[in-house]
Amino acid sequence: MCRLSKIRHFVAGAGSLLVLMPSAPTHSLARLYNHIPNKPVSDTIRDDWAMVGADIRSSLGKAKSEWEEQVEASGDVENSNR
Repeated sequence: MCRLSKIRHFVAGAGSLLVLMPSAPTHSLARLYNHIPNKPVSDTIRDDWAMVGADIRSSLGKAKSEWEEQVEASGDVENSNR
């Protein structure tokens, strides 16, 4: 294959990549951030920790229910108050 043919194939391949990856993406991060309401950082952090707390409470409730089922199934009345 001659050198000119290799260059032509390379340029065609590079052109196809540019078609797959256009310079202006339709879902750019800037467009996504424009839809997020501006809140103070402290409110955002508070909301995040509130969600973490809700997750922990939910997990503890599930663990307690499972533990109570195990105690009930084993008939171990002494350890039921732990």
